[in-house]
Amino acid sequence: MKNIHIVILLLTVLCFQSCFVGEDGDSEKIVGNYYISGDYGFKNVHLGFEDKEWGGIGLIEQPITAIGNNDNYIIVKRELVETEFFILKVIESGIHSVAEENVLGPLTEREFETKRHQLDLRDIKWAKNFEK
Repeated sequence: MKNIHIVILLLTVLCFQSCFVGEDGDSEKIVGNYYISGDYGFKNVHLGFEDKEWGGIGLIEQPITAIGNNDNYIIVKRELVETEFFILKVIESGIHSVAEENVLGPLTEREFETKRHQLDLRDIKWAKNFEK
């Protein structure tokens, strides 16, 4: 019986430790429920969304190298093998699936500039730059 108490105690300790896995690094709110998160010094940055039921869930995976926004839109530049761009319409629902539905991309630079012009987002500047 004593051994079962030790096992339960060890499992409880492990559960509490797992709550903090991935908490190392930097994060910053962008607008509404949207945030960026990455390693210390904002390296390997990704864009996430704070779902009202499930908590933080990724929207645009790393490595984001630049981001800009206004109250209604977020623009994202990601550097993989080729440079990709994303345009996200800011939603207020607090539901991740709705946020996902409002992501345009990945786009080429030409597609991005065309869509940015169509949506009249030329005034949004790249506010933050990050390392891969």
